[in-house]
Amino acid sequence: MMQKFFQLVIVFSLALIATNGAASQGLLDADPSIVHTEIPAKMGLAAPVAANDDTWTSSGPIGGYVTCLAIAPSDPNVMYAGTEGGIYKTSDGGVTWTWVGDIYMQYGDTPSTTNFATILDLQIAPDNPELIYAGTETGIYISQNGGRDWTNTKPGYVFVNSIAVDPSNPKNILIGIGRSDMQSDHEVIGIFKSTDGGETWVEKLPRESTGEELDSVKTIIFDTNDAQTVYAGTRKWDELGGYNSGLRKSTDGGETWSPLKEGLARSVWKLTMTPSGFSPATIYAYAGFINNDIYASTDQGTTWVPLGKPDSAEGFLVVDPGNAAMMYTSGPDSLYKYDSDTEQWTEIASGEFTKRPSSMVINPDNGDLFVGASQGGVYQSSDGGNQWVSLNFINTNINDLAVDPNASQTAYAAVDGVGFSLAKTNNTGGMWDYLVNSETYLNAVAIDPQVPSTIYAAKDTQTLRYAGSVAFIYKSVNSGQDWDKIAYLECIIPTCEITIQKILVGASDSNHILLGGTGDNGTLVRTRDGGMVWDELDTNTTTAALAADPNNPDIVYGGGTALNLDFVFRYNDVWGDWTSTTLFGPDDIGIVHDIAVDQGSRVYIAASDGLYRWEEGAEITHFTNLPTGPINTVTIDRSVSPNAVYIGTNGMGVFVSKDDGASWTAMNDGLGSLFITTLQVSASQPKVLYAGTKDRGVWSMTIGNGHSISIPLYLPLVVKE
Repeated sequence: MMQKFFQLVIVFSLALIATNGAASQGLLDADPSIVHTEIPAKMGLAAPVAANDDTWTSSGPIGGYVTCLAIAPSDPNVMYAGTEGGIYKTSDGGVTWTWVGDIYMQYGDTPSTTNFATILDLQIAPDNPELIYAGTETGIYISQNGGRDWTNTKPGYVFVNSIAVDPSNPKNILIGIGRSDMQSDHEVIGIFKSTDGGETWVEKLPRESTGEELDSVKTIIFDTNDAQTVYAGTRKWDELGGYNSGLRKSTDGGETWSPLKEGLARSVWKLTMTPSGFSPATIYAYAGFINNDIYASTDQGTTWVPLGKPDSAEGFLVVDPGNAAMMYTSGPDSLYKYDSDTEQWTEIASGEFTKRPSSMVINPDNGDLFVGASQGGVYQSSDGGNQWVSLNFINTNINDLAVDPNASQTAYAAVDGVGFSLAKTNNTGGMWDYLVNSETYLNAVAIDPQVPSTIYAAKDTQTLRYAGSVAFIYKSVNSGQDWDKIAYLECIIPTCEITIQKILVGASDSNHILLGGTGDNGTLVRTRDGGMVWDELDTNTTTAALAADPNNPDIVYGGGTALNLDFVFRYNDVWGDWTSTTLFGPDDIGIVHDIAVDQGSRVYIAASDGLYRWEEGAEITHFTNLPTGPINTVTIDRSVSPNAVYIGTNGMGVFVSKDDGASWTAMNDGLGSLFITTLQVSASQPKVLYAGTKDRGVWSMTIGNGHSISIPLYLPLVVKE
C-alpha cells in the first residue's frame, strides 16, 4: 500500500526522535551555543476578558506577522509594531501590547473595508509619541492619536518603502517609493517631500529625472549631524541580471539629489548612521549587485569600505544609540553584531526564534534590543544579544481550533509560526497560555471526544536536509502538559511536501484517528490502534477537510484535490474495509476549504466559490444568498433544531443560518471584517463560538438568543442540476 517515495514511520517513546514528555528537538533547531531564555509555562497571552453574549471579544493571543518596529525618540518605553493584521503598541517597554488600529488598503478615494494594508515602514515624530507615519503598499498614512485612526495623505499606486522624519523639524518628511517586483505604467516611483507634516507632497526625485528610470527607492536617512544632508538608497533592474543605481545624496534637505558611486556596490537596500556626536561619524550601507556586502563610509558617503559581512546577512541595519561602536544586522534566521572598534562580526542569535527578522529597535536609555520577526513575534535581549526572551507578542495566524466537548471554556489553538507553541485557554479566551512542551509550526489540533484530556497535534511540513519533507503527529494524555511524537510522515523525493491539515478522532473509539493533508501524491492516513500502526488509505487525493457523520462514525466526508481537480468524497466503512464515493466533481465546486455534517447527515462544504450542501437523494445546493467570495470554514451547532450553521468568510466576518440556509444573518458585532480561518462551537453549556483569524488571533462569543448586528439576506437559493 505504501508508495516508495512516501513513508509512514511509527515513533515509540524510546526512539531517538521521540519527545518522551519534553519539547522535541526539531530539524531546524538553533545553534546550541546560543543561550535562550525559556518562555514561562504560564505566561498569559492576553488580559482576562470574559466573552459577552452575542458580541465578539478579541481574546488573544496578541500579535501578528511583524513587518516593522518603531521606538519613540521622546519616550523609549513607547514602541509600535506594524503587522499584517494592524498596529500594536506598548507603553511599558514591551511588557504588554495592545492592538490600537487597522490600516486598510486604499487605491482611490474610498478605503477597502476588507483588505488590510501591509506595513512596510513605521516612523514616530521625534517630539510626539502619538504622531506616527506608516508606509504601506497603497501610500503613506498618518495617525495623530497613537494609531487608533489613520489618514492616507498620499493614496494611489504608491508603494512606500521608507520614511524619514527631519529630527530638527518634524514637519519635513521624505518618503521613498517604488515596488521593483511589480512595475506598472501608472505607478509612482521616486522621492517625495512634505513640508507641512504630510498634508501635501511634492515629487523631488522622479525616476525619469535620474536618466536611469529607477524602479524603487528602498531607504532614506537624515544625516545625524546635519539635517540638511540626506541619503537615499535606490535601485534599478539591470539588463545584465541584477540591480543597478546605488546611493544618492542631498545637501539641501531633499530638494535636489546627486549620485554617489565611488567604492559602493550598485544597489543600496538599507542605510543607517552613528548617532550625533560620535567620531568618526559613520554611515553603513547594505548594498550589492552580484556579491552583496555591508559598507562603511566616514566621509559622508564620498568613499566606502566593505566590512566583509557574514554570509547570510541581508536585512536591517541598526546602530546602538548608547554604544555607537556596535552595529546590528540580520540574515534570514540569524542576528549579527559588528564592533567597529575591533572590526569583528559576531553571531548573537540563530534558529527558529529569529525566523525572517524584519526589524530591530534599541532603547537608548538601557540598551535593550528588540527584534521583530515576520514569523516569530517580538523578542528582547537585555545583555547585548547573549540571551533572548519572547515578549507577550507572537504570531497570531490561527490554523486550527479544538474545543473541549465537556468544558466550553477550554480550547486549544494551533498557531502558525515559530518561537512559541500550542496555545490553550481555560476561561473562554480570557487568557491564553503557552504549552511549552508542544511543538512550533502546528497546523492542526484535535481533542479525543471520549477522553478530552488526550490531545493530538500535527506539525507543519519541514524540509529535509537533502530532499523531501516531513510532518509530525504528537499526542498528549494530560491536557497538553507533555507530548510524545507518535508518528511522522516522510516524503523522500526532492521536491515533495507534506502538510497535515486535519486530525479526526473517532467519535466512538479513541483508537481511531484519521489524518488528512496535502502532499504531492495525496495524504489520507488512519490508525485503528491509537497510533501503533498506520495505514495509507488514499494515495492519489490531497485531503484538506474531514468530517464524520454524527449518525454513523464509520462514514467520513473528505474534500481535496486529485490530479489538480477538486472533489468531495464519502468514505464508507472508513475504520474497516473502506471504500470511497465521489459526491462532487470539478464541474460542481471550487477548492474545498472545510466540511461539516449536521444532525440530518447533510454535508455542508465551504469552498473557494461559496457554500454548498449535499444530502442523499437530493440535488446539490449552492447557497447564493450569501456574499460572493470564498467561504473559508463551516461549523454546526447540532444541539438546536434546526441545526445552526455558522460560516467564516474571507474578509466579511461570520454568518449564521437557523433555518437550514433559507436566510443568513451577519453576526459581526465587535468582530469587524476579519479573515476567518476556522470556526468551532462548543458542545457543552454555556454555548461558545470560537473564531480563528488570519493575523488577529482567536475571537470568542457566548451565543445567546439573538445577534447584536443582524443583516438578514433573503436571496433565492440555486439548486445545481
